[in-house]
Amino acid sequence: MPRMFAPILAMLAVWGNALPVSAQWVAVGRWGSESSFRFVAPGTWMALDTGPSGFEISAEGDNHVGRLTFWCRPDMQGGGLLLTQYLGPNLRQTLRDPGLVESETVTFIVGERRFDFALDLIEWERTWSAQDVLTRKVLDAFARANRLELRNAGEDIVTSFRMNGSSAALSAMRRRCGI
Repeated sequence: MPRMFAPILAMLAVWGNALPVSAQWVAVGRWGSESSFRFVAPGTWMALDTGPSGFEISAEGDNHVGRLTFWCRPDMQGGGLLLTQYLGPNLRQTLRDPGLVESETVTFIVGERRFDFALDLIEWERTWSAQDVLTRKVLDAFARANRLELRNAGEDIVTSFRMNGSSAALSAMRRRCGI
């Protein structure tokens, strides 16, 4: 292949990760559809346009420990996050009182910046959720970081993420949702 095509192919690869696609996570490490998927390395941020309901970017943690999804809706000018597929010991897995919503304080270390959030456990889905976390400071740190760690209140690592393709995915999210 002639050298002159290498920059063009690299540019297409970056744009391809940032463009909304009609694919989704179908299993651990698999992005696409049941009949046509590709393997995605942990820490590779993927973008998904969910139509009128918004946009999301997500990645699987190191060693496929947890999947972190940032979502937004254009009509809200904001969004939240979801942590799913986490089966480790460093977050509460069950509610003490099933009738209540319980929060757990966690710290996101994005590059050199630290952000504290309260994650609500949705026990029947094994999902942790937080609203209104997509602040300018968080998004700017996310765009520049090469690593993201999630720690519990005791400073134990819950999971961590590389940031492959995160800037391109975040740019697509900002364009779609105006954040």
